[in-house]
Amino acid sequence: MKAFFSSSLARGLFWQLVGTLAGAGLVTGIRALMGLSITDTFFFTEPAWVLGGFIGVLFFLVGSGVTSDWIKWMRGIDTPEHHEDHFAGAEKLLNVSLDHKVIGIQYTLVALALISIGGLFALIFRTELAASELQFLTTDLKLFGQNGPQLYNTLMSLHGMIMIVSILLGIAGIINYAVPLLLGAQDMAFPRLNAFSYWISVPAAVLLLSSLFLGGFDTGWTGYPPLSARAPVGMQMFFLGVFTAGWSSILGSLNVLVTVVRMRAKGMTAMRMP
Repeated sequence: MKAFFSSSLARGLFWQLVGTLAGAGLVTGIRALMGLSITDTFFFTEPAWVLGGFIGVLFFLVGSGVTSDWIKWMRGIDTPEHHEDHFAGAEKLLNVSLDHKVIGIQYTLVALALISIGGLFALIFRTELAASELQFLTTDLKLFGQNGPQLYNTLMSLHGMIMIVSILLGIAGIINYAVPLLLGAQDMAFPRLNAFSYWISVPAAVLLLSSLFLGGFDTGWTGYPPLSARAPVGMQMFFLGVFTAGWSSILGSLNVLVTVVRMRAKGMTAMRMP
């Protein structure tokens, strides 16, 4: 238990919470000075939650330690080209590592966790569909500021996007683990960017799941207007989560492209690649 609470994951989640509250508090203070309302259905107003969610992601990345080397470079401090892991066994998976194999396993574990959560959501709303009329997600049910039908729409919408993100992360895990080995490279072209691409996916998953507790949304996984324009604050958390997960995919893809083009073993031409 001590190993978990001192890990990069635990530190990141703690600082994400601190950053979310700090960002939301900042907006709330500004609104109070302007004479605007400072509370809403879910305590903070929508602008406060949005800035809080964004600041929370930044705090997570700094708190987890994945940006430590970049910050040291900004301060003129040299760092080793490739850090040695100081953790053994499962502890490696809870902490920042530049090893492509460890990062590949981390990607895969998060993907499996999200698939399990998304699958649970599917089981709930598919069970509701097992018979005609409402079974247990009724209008009398009140949960997370939603009634039964609204909760059904939220679960269905979240299921779609969570499954998409989980598949992307799962593919990223396989690529990270296998590509350098297939190319004869020691690691990915940019190990720190590789770690960053993984660790930014964790607060993205938190933001996606937080939308369920902040009123949900009924747009489906596409998030299209006009429904998204009149949805509760959970809609904004959904958008933030998707945008953040998108950065994980984009940065990871750039790293793979550079690795394939520039890190192939001597003599391995484009047509000889596996």
